[in-house]
Amino acid sequence: MRVGTYKGERTVSELVGRFYKISGPRSSELAREAEAALIDANPQLRTMRGVRSDVVLVVPTVRGATPAEDATPAAAPLIDMVEAIRNDLKELRAALGSSAREIADEAKEAVRFAKSADVTAAARKDETLKARLGEAHGEMDAEVRGLEKFRAGHGAPLDELERDLADLVKRLQ
Repeated sequence: MRVGTYKGERTVSELVGRFYKISGPRSSELAREAEAALIDANPQLRTMRGVRSDVVLVVPTVRGATPAEDATPAAAPLIDMVEAIRNDLKELRAALGSSAREIADEAKEAVRFAKSADVTAAARKDETLKARLGEAHGEMDAEVRGLEKFRAGHGAPLDELERDLADLVKRLQ
């Protein structure tokens, strides 16, 4: 279904001229069919009196007449919203990947530091430090593995969501 906005036209013929591209040998017959279809879909156009400017009108499909640019799909605002969500999804994917990389890099650096010669030498001298470092190594290794698993796995649900949104846009058009 398509819609269009009334902009002060004086006749239904003027609306047909704005909302449809009609040409060819049957153009006058198609124009009459388009006028009748517009009036059927928008009864307030029967007299054209009292039709307010900027009123949204239903622009029905007329076989043989091509919709003009002024007759937009009724779902156009929804399509725009879904497209905005798709763009936000791309930004989310990039931000998640970047954040996960940064956190994993920081955790790897912490593991490298904790395993450095200086820290290892200090741990040999202090049993409490040695025990704490052992616990910390395990926790940091687990965090790095978890982040790498997250980075590898977050793509699939986002891919599925992207496919679903693209399919929704196609259905709305």
